[in-house]
Amino acid sequence: MHSFMQNRIYTALRRLEPYAKTDLIYLFKGGGWLSANQFAQSVVALGIAVAFANLISSYHYGIYKYVVSIIELCAIFGLSGMGLTITRHVARGEFGALKQGLRQFLVGGVASAGASVAIGIYYLLNDDILIGGSILIGGLLAPLVQAAMLPQAYFDGTRDFKLKVWWSAGSAIASAIATIIILFILPSILLLVTIPSLVSIAIGLAAYQSIVRTQKQQNAERPIPNLLSYATHQSVISSLANAATKLETLILFQLLGPVSVAIYNFAVGIPNQLNFISKALKTLAVPRFSQQSLPAIIRALPFRMLLFFLGIAGIVGIYIISAPAIFALLFPQYLNAVIYSQAAALLLLFSPMSLFAEALAVHAHHKALYINQVAVLIIRIAGMLILIPQFGIMGLIGAGLAARIATFFYFGYIAVVVMRASK
Repeated sequence: MHSFMQNRIYTALRRLEPYAKTDLIYLFKGGGWLSANQFAQSVVALGIAVAFANLISSYHYGIYKYVVSIIELCAIFGLSGMGLTITRHVARGEFGALKQGLRQFLVGGVASAGASVAIGIYYLLNDDILIGGSILIGGLLAPLVQAAMLPQAYFDGTRDFKLKVWWSAGSAIASAIATIIILFILPSILLLVTIPSLVSIAIGLAAYQSIVRTQKQQNAERPIPNLLSYATHQSVISSLANAATKLETLILFQLLGPVSVAIYNFAVGIPNQLNFISKALKTLAVPRFSQQSLPAIIRALPFRMLLFFLGIAGIVGIYIISAPAIFALLFPQYLNAVIYSQAAALLLLFSPMSLFAEALAVHAHHKALYINQVAVLIIRIAGMLILIPQFGIMGLIGAGLAARIATFFYFGYIAVVVMRASK
């Protein structure tokens, strides 16, 4: 019965492919597992958010998010782009990319850990034991936590999305359980930064050992040309994007205090999880983009991006209508975050641009991505410094909107340039 239904579905999808201009069977098979993964991640994130809302004060939650943002900001000094690099090379049959990439990533992680240690010591010397100690220990663990996620990039490259779901969802659930237990027993910021990180590291190590034992590892020791170079370019690009995001919390903390940080993070929490379509499609797209020319990708993208936009617009509309009820049920302490959450959800309408960014990244159009990320960083920082004092949290969201509009027009210009050059 299952085989019969599967064949009927595949037949229907093949008939629709000429109209959708997309490999719908690949999207259905891979997207199903990735959607399940994103659903699990979203449920876990929601559970953690409910626990934080009810078991810790907004003041201490704001400090926790401030500490985490500093640790993640220091990660820009490491090879944060190694995940995409591993996916790209594994998709091309270079299975040794995981082992070699992991080794290079850990070496690069020394710089990010060093930055966290320096900031942690600064706070300790200024008698802020809570923030200083949390940044110090969390920063030392951060490179190992990031390294623990690299096996998932390997599964993206092999398109073994089922295995990715098991390991990714398992790690998220285990870390969430550890977080909730800490919140119930002893809601210490230091423990919240440390224990879930150790859980993620242990599961990531198990995933790596599983790959080494069971996956294709032929020629694993053969050096891969440009692995480090490509990872470095991608790291700079992703670091610029991450810097802008993490600076939101730091600037908001300094200008408005930890309570505003807590309100903002609850406001954007659900919209960030609703972006599951974007995350799933990007994961599916990278292996395919690696095997196509950039002009061919750009020719097919407009229609796909339109479908993407319509799907996300429906989700955003439903969320905006239901947000007041959701917050009243789950986060009654943060009802003042509803209006900000509705505004933040509108930013998801720009998510289809991420497909074009992935295409540029896969085909090593680093200059275009550098220019875009530097411009975005400048616009967001300037926007935050100007708008937050005037409009508070809504000013922060406005700065994000301005940056996305700039990216939209810049990517349109790059697409025209690429297509003209291909003629």
